[in-house]
Amino acid sequence: MPATTTRAAPLINPLVAAISLAAAAVEAAPLDIVNAGFESPYFVPGGGSNNNVTPDGSVLPGAFPVGDPPTGWTLYVPGAMPAAAYVGILNPTAGTFFPAGAPEGSNVLLLYVDDPAGGPAYGVEQVLTSALAPLTRYTLTVEVGNIASGSGVNPPVTSFFGIEGFPGYQVQLLAGGSLLAQDDSTLAPGEGEWATSTIVFESGASHAELGQALRIRLLNLNRPATMTVPAQNGVEVDFDHVRLDATAVPVPALGVACAALAGVLLRTPRRRC
Repeated sequence: MPATTTRAAPLINPLVAAISLAAAAVEAAPLDIVNAGFESPYFVPGGGSNNNVTPDGSVLPGAFPVGDPPTGWTLYVPGAMPAAAYVGILNPTAGTFFPAGAPEGSNVLLLYVDDPAGGPAYGVEQVLTSALAPLTRYTLTVEVGNIASGSGVNPPVTSFFGIEGFPGYQVQLLAGGSLLAQDDSTLAPGEGEWATSTIVFESGASHAELGQALRIRLLNLNRPATMTVPAQNGVEVDFDHVRLDATAVPVPALGVACAALAGVLLRTPRRRC
């Protein structure tokens, strides 16, 4: 009778399937953010001397109209609203205030306080349509700018604004009313420069705010800054290109891969000496 040959179970197929499953689980999916680059039309209620917005809502190059928060965003004031605080849009593509222009598109968000002495923080926020999910890694990325001093280029606003220094900022990710993660002024961009803020949060299998709407908050901390032109002193933080990615944490998929490998090893006969 011919000898019986025992073949080892194929190793590659179950592992390839499990690894493919793991790879699929770690693909990042961008979540919807309304007006994430602050490019939507900006309309200043009632016009005003600092308008510089065309009838279709386009902001003129070098202009910085202020008024309501940009479309999709709402004002956030944790305490008292700072005196002489403004929210608006800056179009720095002409090289004014930011020599390299906007990181994305033409416009950026401005949070300006016409007072270098410091005071309460304030900013804008947006509640997303996405809710906090379990076993998910969230990566929030925002461009943070330290505006340089300069003059307006569109009449009637052609004054010089001495805004050296940096009042601090916060980029926050929340769910419901709970703060999940934040960047509390870890970056220090130079005058007229941008830096990229990135914060990461993993929800785990359970969290008190699961199912609650995610929220993004951008703040000017309004800390005192040393200026050189007392008549025009102010402090400002600018933001642009807001992105939030959600990635399924691949723990279950990796567990499948480990189980597949263990099963193959158990089915593989050992050689006798």
